[in-house]
Amino acid sequence: MKVAFALIIILAVIACMICLGGLYGIEKKKSFVTAVCLLITGMFGMFIMCFIESGNFYGGSFFGAVFIVPLCMYPLAKALKIEYGDIMDMCAPTGCVVLSILKFKCHLEGCCFGRLFMTNSWAFRFPSQIVECVVALVLAAVMLLIMVKGKHRTMLYPMLMVLYGITRFGLNLLREVPGWLGPIPAGNVWSLLCIIIGCIVLIVNKKKKEEAAA
Repeated sequence: MKVAFALIIILAVIACMICLGGLYGIEKKKSFVTAVCLLITGMFGMFIMCFIESGNFYGGSFFGAVFIVPLCMYPLAKALKIEYGDIMDMCAPTGCVVLSILKFKCHLEGCCFGRLFMTNSWAFRFPSQIVECVVALVLAAVMLLIMVKGKHRTMLYPMLMVLYGITRFGLNLLREVPGWLGPIPAGNVWSLLCIIIGCIVLIVNKKKKEEAAA
């Protein structure tokens, strides 16, 4: 099953990056190279974040990819002579698609359980994996719609960081996760950091655009 999902993710990332690159007029070979870089850096980031959270590499944390991909894509954009913001725009919906696949994998493997709510007469476990899978697909659709309409170019990734941070923070409250920073789960810490960084980047980019237009 792991091999099958790995192949699905690889094909999904390559297909998404080539198609999205086409929207921005980027050559297919450059989009392919960017897809390969996204796969490698994203996987590396997930394992590193897993180690930070738990002290081992058994598993992965998507936030690792969220934080490390922007750092690695900057030199790649320079090398390929592509606008850095355009590459990050392409990474936004692609990352959401990958997240949806990972969450469906969690559902099949029985990890990332939702909270169990019980009374004397009934019990209900929140379907966190499925809900997070659907939320990721919705975010992917929103990012794609913005790209197709040609709005907010070079701003999609920080927008996604804010939206993902907010939704993940809320959904994490409905998951059975241990405390990491005291009683606070790691996912909530990274969610807040994600929101803060996203907001800062959006504000800085907006000021730069206003100064350029003045």
